[in-house]
Amino acid sequence: MHIIIFRQPVQLRLQALFLSSLLLTACSAPMEKTWDPLQGETTDKQARAGIDRNAAGMSPAMAALIQDADESIEQQQWGRALFILERALRVDAKQPEVWTRMAVTYLGKQEPQQALQMARRSNSYARSKPELQSYNWLLISRAYTALDQPQAAEKAAAKSQQLQ
Repeated sequence: MHIIIFRQPVQLRLQALFLSSLLLTACSAPMEKTWDPLQGETTDKQARAGIDRNAAGMSPAMAALIQDADESIEQQQWGRALFILERALRVDAKQPEVWTRMAVTYLGKQEPQQALQMARRSNSYARSKPELQSYNWLLISRAYTALDQPQAAEKAAAKSQQLQ
């Protein structure tokens, strides 16, 4: 492979930037990230519960659907996200990450009752995933807050903290 470096200063800088970013990407170890669509992304799993964006253990089809849904959620395209997540459920209805994303989507659509149901369903499939359960309880707390049920929201938040 030959790299052609142009002599013009702007192009030279752009190529140097591209090559350095490519090198950094290739040399860096992948970081485990959790993602809270309502709060942003963090690399510190202990700092905040969230969705693990690592698609390890998923089929390529499921991983692609999850990635498409995440992009729709980030862009607040709630209808499109639900459409994609419903397709993902047809592939594997016992995938807790799909149910969690549905809960997030329903919270985004201002439908907290639906969000409660989706987060609870996710927890029923996430028995061996305490971090995901913790995040689901956080979503349940947010849904109860939206439903103006502060005592239930506090109990759910406490369960979330317990699992962290």
